[in-house]
Amino acid sequence: MLIGNNKELLDELFKKDACVRRILSPSWDELCGLEDSIRRLAQEHSQDPNNTHLAFEYATVLISHSRNSYVEEGLRLMELLAFTAWQQRWGHGTHTQIQGACDKKVWQSDMDTAAPSSYESAQNEQQEELPVERGTTTTAATNEGNENSNASPKESSDDDFSVYYYYLTVGWLKLRRYDEALSCVNRMLQICPGHRQGVALKQYIEASSLQTFTLAGVACVTAAVVASTVIGAFLRKS
Repeated sequence: MLIGNNKELLDELFKKDACVRRILSPSWDELCGLEDSIRRLAQEHSQDPNNTHLAFEYATVLISHSRNSYVEEGLRLMELLAFTAWQQRWGHGTHTQIQGACDKKVWQSDMDTAAPSSYESAQNEQQEELPVERGTTTTAATNEGNENSNASPKESSDDDFSVYYYYLTVGWLKLRRYDEALSCVNRMLQICPGHRQGVALKQYIEASSLQTFTLAGVACVTAAVVASTVIGAFLRKS
């Protein structure tokens, strides 16, 4: 759990992104439901491992659980889905090539050359709610996109990437791996600049990381003071 010294930061994040509450801090009833879903989806996924929609659903429930081993397993599966999608988009390039393409903002230039669409014109409105399921999501924003018969596979793929990175960000955040979480949320914001939930997550990660660093520094100073006091007392006795 993330609740502790950064509770105020967490409360502020929940105000900005209500959807993340059930992932970062599931209730007891939600955990029971997640346990049932994990058992069911684990069996279904083992029987149909190439079903990406099923794999995504399985990864999300794993990441949403409070048990670290589940979160880690969900992250591995979500990373595989994201990496596979990147390979498909970039012509089966290696991970290094894909990363280099992102760093050079080829993604953005590729999007800039795309023909204008209703997706682009409504992008700011749709970014207000993050899709919770890949491809067949149930949020209002995603349903609007699915109902649009002019939507292209590329547009759906952009939605997929933003959701992949959202869950990767939250998963790493639950494990307090702030560097990985920040890297993932930066990718998300590169794909969907100004995304409300992505911005809220980034602000929380940066604040939490700074707070953790500060507390670690204070702890080191305190330990050093205690050690010097003990040594001084020992020397005086001797």
